[in-house]
Amino acid sequence: MFLLKSPFLIQGKGYSMKKKQISNKKPIVILGAGGHSRVLYDCLELLKRNVLDVCEDDHDILKNYKPQKVELVMGIGSVRDTDLRRAIYLKFKNKGYDFATVIHPLASIGSKVQMGEGVQVMAGAIIQIGSRVGDNVLINTNSVLDHDCEIGDHSHVAPGATISGGVKIGAESHIGTGASIIQGIRLGSRCLVGAGSAVVKNFPDGSILLGCPAKNCKKSQVG
Repeated sequence: MFLLKSPFLIQGKGYSMKKKQISNKKPIVILGAGGHSRVLYDCLELLKRNVLDVCEDDHDILKNYKPQKVELVMGIGSVRDTDLRRAIYLKFKNKGYDFATVIHPLASIGSKVQMGEGVQVMAGAIIQIGSRVGDNVLINTNSVLDHDCEIGDHSHVAPGATISGGVKIGAESHIGTGASIIQGIRLGSRCLVGAGSAVVKNFPDGSILLGCPAKNCKKSQVG
């Protein structure tokens, strides 16, 4: 299982983030140029952040933008697994870049919520009191995290997913569109929950969960 590794240093607007996430207002470079990047660009405009570039090629960023001059935003949304998002994030972190946390103005975040670096909370998403969200996590459109949930690093909660109170989900997991997880469930790292599936019991690392109620179809190939 996982636990969040990021220190949370500053309280603001009812939730807490790292000091860098609150103090930095550097120009933004978005990594990737697909559909999720367009959603992020729209969100960043609403937040009045300066987007310098949208880059598909890692070499363009390394060549043209110094770590001290920009913040990065992960533009990769739904992919076959979360390993790509993790690998890109760690590649740039190891080269000294920081990732901006992006919270859409129409998202709702409760008190005592903790978020790591590079978290994205899209329009209509709800994160309730006491939840913890790790680094490089995407909480997508209209998804719900109820009270005291924990979401591990590099995970993706897809649009319309509902995660009930007290659920813990390991790192690099993907919760599919419209999936639901009942209260108190524990999922290991690198789990994939299929779209529309309903998880009603605990599952170990690397599970692929499909159906209502969800069954473990096979071991995940992620990571």
